[in-house]
Amino acid sequence: MCQQLARRSSHKTYSDDLFEFKKTVQILKWNAIKAISNTEVSIEKDKVQSLLKIPSLSSVVIFDDIKKTKNRMPELPEVEGYKIYIDSTSLHKKITAFECRDPRLLKASKADFEKHLIDSELKATERIGKYLFIKTTGKKILVIHFGMTGRPNYYKEEEDRPKYGHIVLTFENGFHFAFENKRKFGWWDLIDSIPDYKADHKLSDDARDLSLADFKTSLSNRKTTIKTVLMDQSVAAGVGNWMADEILYQSKIHPEKRVDDMSEKHIETIFDAMKKVIEVAIENDAHYSDFPEDFLIHFRKEGATCYHTGGTIKKIKLGGRSTYFSTKWQVIV
Repeated sequence: MCQQLARRSSHKTYSDDLFEFKKTVQILKWNAIKAISNTEVSIEKDKVQSLLKIPSLSSVVIFDDIKKTKNRMPELPEVEGYKIYIDSTSLHKKITAFECRDPRLLKASKADFEKHLIDSELKATERIGKYLFIKTTGKKILVIHFGMTGRPNYYKEEEDRPKYGHIVLTFENGFHFAFENKRKFGWWDLIDSIPDYKADHKLSDDARDLSLADFKTSLSNRKTTIKTVLMDQSVAAGVGNWMADEILYQSKIHPEKRVDDMSEKHIETIFDAMKKVIEVAIENDAHYSDFPEDFLIHFRKEGATCYHTGGTIKKIKLGGRSTYFSTKWQVIV
């Protein structure tokens, strides 16, 4: 069946069969990772790695396109991928050591991290927007923000520790969980309550779970550009720069259109496009090259050609952020 689906997906079409095929392959990879990471399981590890094209036992990173992406802050889909990765590798293992090369990456003291993490286990994850919360068997909840270049890396041999793995947890099974953080914008914190943290930091519900009613309420009485509002984490937690551009491109709405000039139909169109972009990105593990061919992400650069109109993609600054749109497709009405 997988071979049939693979042949059918060789044409770059965006079909349900392709989605199902990718899901099947991904699940196989996650299960293999779990088997490899369990020292009590007898398994031909080299054969599994070869079949799944995993680079090495020490750096099992599924999300190749995310790994290669430069200067693009992880947003909701990327962090969802990291959540799944951590769920598949690092939960329910006793932590025996904690190391941090740079205390500036910690929002609590190193002593507090050692106190609350060593001899505990990571037991469950929850994502709200770009924030990843990891519940432990201890009293504290670990919060991870991935900044510009953060990502998780599960490995075994010490020589395979990633170059920028500035924070590392060591597990009783001999494996390690590294937090790669090249540009050091990511950080870890310890908290007592997710709801309290969400309220204190004015986070909306995760954009994937956000209701239309709450979205409309958040936009009411706003008198600024729609692009700026979409990136407000109190409106749609998890939506960042590339996602906001994509949502507006899919909606055919100009990023400089003011919210107070928008109809209810405009808002509903943006909401539907937001949900579509999120699901497409998650289904494809944030592999941008696998997104549908009419997605802006493929030609999101100044002077590129719009898929729909053949017009030019223009770059402007909104709220200090680079913004890309199609001059003919997204017209202010």
